[in-house]
Amino acid sequence: MEPSDYLVERDSPPLRERHSDYWRLLPRIGLLYLAFGILFGLIQGGLPPLLRTRGLDIGRLGWLFLLLLPFGMTFLWAPWVDRWRLPWLSHRSGWIVAMQGVAIAGVTLIAFGQQLPPILLLGIGLVVALAAATMDLALDALVTETTPSESRSLAGAIKVGALSIGAMTGGGVFLALFQSLGWRTIFLLIVLLLVIATVPLLSWRSERHEPSSNHQASLLAALRQPLMRRRLMLLSLVSCVLIGLFSLNRVMLVDLGLPLERVGWVVGTLSPLCSLGAAIVAPLLLRRFNLAPCLALFCLLGMASALLMFVGTWQASISLALVGAVSVNAGVSGLYVVICSIILGWASNLQAATDYAALYGISRLLSLVVLMTVMQGLSRIGWPLFYAIGLAGLPLVVILLARACKESGPPAASLDR
Repeated sequence: MEPSDYLVERDSPPLRERHSDYWRLLPRIGLLYLAFGILFGLIQGGLPPLLRTRGLDIGRLGWLFLLLLPFGMTFLWAPWVDRWRLPWLSHRSGWIVAMQGVAIAGVTLIAFGQQLPPILLLGIGLVVALAAATMDLALDALVTETTPSESRSLAGAIKVGALSIGAMTGGGVFLALFQSLGWRTIFLLIVLLLVIATVPLLSWRSERHEPSSNHQASLLAALRQPLMRRRLMLLSLVSCVLIGLFSLNRVMLVDLGLPLERVGWVVGTLSPLCSLGAAIVAPLLLRRFNLAPCLALFCLLGMASALLMFVGTWQASISLALVGAVSVNAGVSGLYVVICSIILGWASNLQAATDYAALYGISRLLSLVVLMTVMQGLSRIGWPLFYAIGLAGLPLVVILLARACKESGPPAASLDR
């Protein structure tokens, strides 16, 4: 791959055909992101506070984030998702349906395997996480290939919004109802939702000719580009700060003494609603204003929330910490809409899955490793210092992101224009 491939936006196939594919795909994309968000929300936001209330110490709790590693490691197999076409449906939808089938089978086993050894359940969970991560990778590649440049902010908003609703279900409603409904019922409901999200894609057929598979996707070819490496380092710094500001808030509230049921209903439902609101507002702001004002607005929202969590943990005020834990999702999600839009423009259509996974996946993997490392010493540094670091780091990484976008003239600079 030539260096120029990363300096020029590719808008092939013709815009009209991409518009047609995109608007026909839109509801199917939303459903798949919704189902993915439910699984991801249960793993990230549901299981940690549930196990914390059962006495699991915070150091061992950090190992639960191993289930999140496949979501940050998709870059390892992304070139094969780009190169290989499975013998059914179209290139991208074939991968999506196959991985949904694996996830459905795995969650069904978990539903009926409550008495299985924990190590076996963890193994099945890793298989489910691997399948879900690969499905998300193929879906992101499909969105990259079918989304016209002027609709990228809308595509990012749909992803963030659908994931927010999924997180509200998986990390909020299901968490609050876990004790009343029970293990089997919760996981069988997830199976049902996965099936509902998959079926509509079976009837979809692209109206355009699919890109040739002659191009051999390569992660090394992508990472050899200096521009790609700079973008990756920047996104990794941003992800470290953003994930730190929203991933552990439920655990923090449990440590402050907030009952698990209230964590599930209040944080688990209001936080995703804040994210959904930001996902709706962000594309409208990007249409009306330039990139920098939007980044500044959502950065200020995130800083205000981080300040509330800092003061709340310092003064042991559950109410302040709770308001901060809920409202921080508006700032973080608004920033993620912009970031997703940027990545859609930075990823090359010649190897959409590989480039998207490299930019989005590697940055998230590095941030998860940092988060797991920090959690091992969190009991020593304490929650106030943790949120003070996030409060100081957020404006720094947002300034770096805005500067990089201005200097490199990225697609985001003309979002929805």
